[in-house]
Amino acid sequence: MKKILFVCLVGVALMMGACGEKESSDNGGATTATHDIVYYVDGENQQSTGLSDSQWNILLEGLLNKVEEGVTVTFYNERAAVASQRKEAVSFSTTDREEMKAWCTRMEDAGMTVTITYDRETGVWNGVAYAIVHHASTAFDEDGASFATFSVGDGTTVRFSCGILQYKASTGSWRFAERQYDCVGHANEFIGPGYDGWVDLHSWDSAAYGQEGWRLLTHSEATYLMTQRSASTLNGVANARFALAVVNNLHGLILFPDSYTHPEGVALPVGINYNGQTPISLQENGWYSNLYTMADWQLMEEAGAVFLPTAGRRSGTTVYDFNEYGLFWLADSLGSDKAYVLSVWERYTGTGTAELRQMGGPVRLVKN
Repeated sequence: MKKILFVCLVGVALMMGACGEKESSDNGGATTATHDIVYYVDGENQQSTGLSDSQWNILLEGLLNKVEEGVTVTFYNERAAVASQRKEAVSFSTTDREEMKAWCTRMEDAGMTVTITYDRETGVWNGVAYAIVHHASTAFDEDGASFATFSVGDGTTVRFSCGILQYKASTGSWRFAERQYDCVGHANEFIGPGYDGWVDLHSWDSAAYGQEGWRLLTHSEATYLMTQRSASTLNGVANARFALAVVNNLHGLILFPDSYTHPEGVALPVGINYNGQTPISLQENGWYSNLYTMADWQLMEEAGAVFLPTAGRRSGTTVYDFNEYGLFWLADSLGSDKAYVLSVWERYTGTGTAELRQMGGPVRLVKN
């Protein structure tokens, strides 16, 4: 399986931009590159920008090699424009690798999102393509705060940031991840003060993250969010607060806002408010019960849903449990060496656990 390589380091100053904000550069008005590919290998994402046609062909060869190894690959051209947004899929199957490459290239040229798999027993390549406009979400304001609100206490509501908090050590810069399901993954193992990539597994430091109105949820607020707040009825379940799910091949937790209307045409979630503590029910209520594509998620996000991905955790320079477990830091410490977390795991989701403060974990901030 392909691993992405980035790092984790906690700085002092917090200088965050809104979701999707890129580092500024003076390029003299240079034209946009032909191929700006975002690709996912078994849920881990990476981006290649400014590719020429020959470089795109090399990248595609590498992606198909990964597919032959038995993993699932999804890619799209971030800058490609499509005439319309639709959910209908275009399917393609062949036993000829060169035919598959040609089809992928046609779909990329057309601005389609493509998912590729390979059946090693039959030698059949399978591709599914669909059109979707890849644009900045309208679910968040210019500061990256959700328009949808979530109750965290009697009379107290918060708005979530548009993504996990990221840090670049070489410039001392902070930002939010471009998309809610974006995670750095195993790149967090390149910890170091001069690293020039973005990292997203940070040790606990409640004060450092509390800047410009952003803050961590407290333990009591997170508990209220998950177990006590009043919310909409969804798929026959009153007070639908959360559900485990897979979004764009990444495991995680969907939080439904206090007021939520599920988009038409998207499968209704099951296992709502299930916290994973009854293993016999995992098959019916675990994250594989709710499989959402990028197109599905975009509609759910616009309706106000928030996604907490399983970004893993870091101990020293080793990353564990990426795409299996997420521990989101809360503001409250426990004793002299631990702090509470919101755990996202198929066998337990809730606020009843704590982790060592030096452990690297994801940070998802809120604003009142």
